[in-house]
Amino acid sequence: MVKWTNPDNVENFTQYYLYLLFSYHGRIGRWDFISGFFAYVGLILISSFSLFICILINELLDDDIFWLFFIMSIFFGIICFFPMIYLPLKRLKDIGWGEDARAVILFVSYACTIFFGMGPLLLLIGCFFTSEQIYGNPNGKRCTIYEDLSNERERLVNAAKSCLRQNNFEGAILNYEELGAKALVIKVKKRHISHNSDLLHSQVTRMIGKGVLCEDLIKTHNDLTHSVNNYLGLAPSEFKKGPKNEQSP
Repeated sequence: MVKWTNPDNVENFTQYYLYLLFSYHGRIGRWDFISGFFAYVGLILISSFSLFICILINELLDDDIFWLFFIMSIFFGIICFFPMIYLPLKRLKDIGWGEDARAVILFVSYACTIFFGMGPLLLLIGCFFTSEQIYGNPNGKRCTIYEDLSNERERLVNAAKSCLRQNNFEGAILNYEELGAKALVIKVKKRHISHNSDLLHSQVTRMIGKGVLCEDLIKTHNDLTHSVNNYLGLAPSEFKKGPKNEQSP
C-alpha cells in the first residue's frame, strides 16, 4: 500500500491532495472536501487538455495513434472515477453515516445522474454544507492533516530563520531540506558561500595591512572572489573589490 493512502503517513501537501482524491481511508472535514474538489477540477482540466493535445497531434501527423488514445482514455477514466467515489466517501464518514448508508447514498446519487445530474449535485451540496459528527463518530478520528502540515511547515520555517539570525547556515539548510524547499536550500547555500567569502575578504585585508601576504596569494584570492561572485550571479558592478597590496609598486 502506498504510504499516503493512510492519513497518518501523509508527509507533505502533495501527498495530502493525493490522499484526498485517491484514498478511501479515514474521514475528511468540510474544508478538506472543498480542497479536494478543486484539486479534482484541476485534474479534470489537465486531463482534458492532455486528451485534446493527443487529438491535435493525431491530426497534425495524419497518423493513427490509437494506442495513445487508449492510454489517455484509461488515465482519464481513472482520474474521473476514483475521486468521485473516494472524496465523498470520506466526507460521508465525517458526517457520521455507516458503511451501508454510505453505499446506498453513493449508488443512488450517481444512479440519479440521468435526472439532469440532480443526484451528484445534491451529494456535492450535502458534502459541502453538512456539519461533521464531532462526538461518537464510529468512523475514526477527525482529519487534521492540513493543520498538522501547516504547523510543521511553520515550525521548520521559524527554526530556519532562527538559525540564519545566528549565522548557523547548516542548521537552516537542514530545516529547509526537511521542509522540501529546494529553492530555499539553494538560496541559503549561496548565502553561506557569500558569508564565508566576506569573512575571507576581511581576513585577507587585515593580513595585507600587516604586510604578511605576497602578490601570488593576493591574485589567488582575487580570482577566487571573482569565481564566487560569478557563481552567486552578481553583476560586475556588484563584485567586491579584491584586496590590494599597498606595499607593491
